[in-house]
Amino acid sequence: MDRQTPRKRPPRPAARPVSRFRNALSRTDKPLVAVVLLAAAGLYVGWDALWFLCDDAYIAFRYVAHGVAGLGYTWNPPPFRAVEGYTSFLWLAVLEAVWRLTGVAPPEAANVVALGCSYGTLAFTVAMARRIDLPTDLARLRTPVVALVLIGTLTNRTFLAWTSSGLETALFGCLITGWLWLAAFADAARPAWPALISAVAALSALARPDGLLFAAATPIAIAVRGRLGLAGLRSPGALAKLAPLAIVPAHLLWRRARYGAWLPNTYYAKSTGAWPEAGAHYLLSFVLEYGLWAWVVVIAIVASRRLGGLDLVAYPASDPDRGRRRALVVAIAVIAAHFAYYTLIVGGDHFEYRVYAHLVPLLFLSAAWAVGRIGLAPGGSIAALAAIVALSWPIPWTHWSITRDLRDRSATLRLRAPVAPHLPEPVAWYGRIFDQQQAWLVERFVGMRHQEHKVLWESEIAVMAKPDETLAEGPDGLPVLAAEIVGVVGWTYPRLAVIDLLGLNDAVVARAPVDGSRGRRMAHERRPPAGYVECFAPNVVFRNGKASRRLRAEPLSAARVEACERDFAAKVGL
Repeated sequence: MDRQTPRKRPPRPAARPVSRFRNALSRTDKPLVAVVLLAAAGLYVGWDALWFLCDDAYIAFRYVAHGVAGLGYTWNPPPFRAVEGYTSFLWLAVLEAVWRLTGVAPPEAANVVALGCSYGTLAFTVAMARRIDLPTDLARLRTPVVALVLIGTLTNRTFLAWTSSGLETALFGCLITGWLWLAAFADAARPAWPALISAVAALSALARPDGLLFAAATPIAIAVRGRLGLAGLRSPGALAKLAPLAIVPAHLLWRRARYGAWLPNTYYAKSTGAWPEAGAHYLLSFVLEYGLWAWVVVIAIVASRRLGGLDLVAYPASDPDRGRRRALVVAIAVIAAHFAYYTLIVGGDHFEYRVYAHLVPLLFLSAAWAVGRIGLAPGGSIAALAAIVALSWPIPWTHWSITRDLRDRSATLRLRAPVAPHLPEPVAWYGRIFDQQQAWLVERFVGMRHQEHKVLWESEIAVMAKPDETLAEGPDGLPVLAAEIVGVVGWTYPRLAVIDLLGLNDAVVARAPVDGSRGRRMAHERRPPAGYVECFAPNVVFRNGKASRRLRAEPLSAARVEACERDFAAKVGL
């Protein structure tokens, strides 16, 4: 009788996707997942509550419209010279791609894209909060710590305001937060890490010119993480790992060839000399508004006791790989340099704390790290962090409550909303100091509140007529408008040539002598040279959003436009 060959046991069936999901879920910190989901919902609620667009966003939208029309990114159609009056090449490229792929125009798409970028910032914040070094006893309460970091971030009015606006602020903040995560927290042993951090740095430089700081620091961060070594930066293999950074010089060369300048036109229009006095008021207003003196106290205590130094990463001091800590020092130095430039040189920003928006989650992350090092019990550390979060609420939300329903342009022009009368008498003095800072800033067009920009946009949109053929080229030549507020009208009438009297979109005005007769006013100090505007013979006037066209005695031809630009460019040294 033949012996039968024993059958092999059939292979064990692979786990079904549902089973794998359940297994992964069972290993997940469910309370943390709940916190993150609530935070995601909270971000949407905050975005919706402070949603706004500003007139300056429509400047970018006009550039996108001209790009879609095949004219390239230019303010006025030819024969006018191309001008880089936008700040973010990447933002324009993203909005153009969305418009071409989905048919959704920038005014409808911009804030949705910004919300997506804000979710990216939120994700990086959670990732860093899970990795910051906490004492062992406090580490057991990491989920409450993460929750407080997210609560502080998502109840911060500055952070929420810049999750919309139509500007590139949320995009830049996401890239900077992502760069910090990659530089000091992510696993640098992965083969793709050098190229990934280089790509994020390059994108940040395309998102804003100040992103060049992060691009310049990236080779150093890669070196100190041990992927290249300082000497290795000169090796041929380093070039492949740093290849994405080649985007940065390529874009600079393209800018020079396209626009004839190494920096955006907005830089020349706004840069009129260092203004540390304005920066001091801007920073003090920010500190007072969000109670950040408590953050300063905690950081000072930690620094004075030398408890932990700059080691934010959860690795023991004996670990031979100190790369993460060194990279974190590099990252902090870059962020500090960026902060110092805008505070001490630029003097802040025309918009409400816009250049500090990306700092908000980092402030709460650093506060979470610091409270664990001041010698408190775990419960005391949680209470201290909760106090820092709570102190950030009274001033900004009091200000919001008394301005949120203002809808008239006259009521919001140079918006001042004193909060001291709305605070309890024992702390009204604090509100008065804050109100003094706000009065100084608003008078000089620094830190203008988001409600003012929102109402300006609403008033422009409400009266602006739809495009019509009366503004096409006529028998008297090209239609031209001269104006200071140019965003909405420029988007609504893309074929209308608009002379920007503040110089943001005009190379000649951006380099004209500063008009100091009214004192310093941020982004409002340049004025056209004598005879410049008249050379183009503006023939379009808007009243209540309706255009009226005056007939010129002599037609404005392409040759005359080119002559005007050439002659006045020579006068301002362009």
